[in-house]
Amino acid sequence: MKRLVRNFLEEMMKDHIHLNFFREYQDCLPQLQEMKDKTIVEYHTRGGVRARIHYVMMHENGQAEDYLSEYMQEVYSGVFFKEFVLFSGRIFNITLWKNQRTKNS
Repeated sequence: MKRLVRNFLEEMMKDHIHLNFFREYQDCLPQLQEMKDKTIVEYHTRGGVRARIHYVMMHENGQAEDYLSEYMQEVYSGVFFKEFVLFSGRIFNITLWKNQRTKNS
């Protein structure tokens, strides 16, 4: 069982897929230590949609950086994620949107 979990995690990490529950398996795969400084936003919805995250990074003094928007990476039908590295004293505000997929998207 441990080998199966390790193989699954290695495959996901190779594809640059990081989900919060991976942290529970650090004893199986030491490479998961690289997730230590990352904040991961996961969004779960029904299949057939695209998830878009809108966010702004805020400094400790309240100064905001540019407002950004991008599609989240889909891991599986209806499961999306976006990872961030937050430095000390920084926070971020997010809004998530989903939209129906069309044949052209």
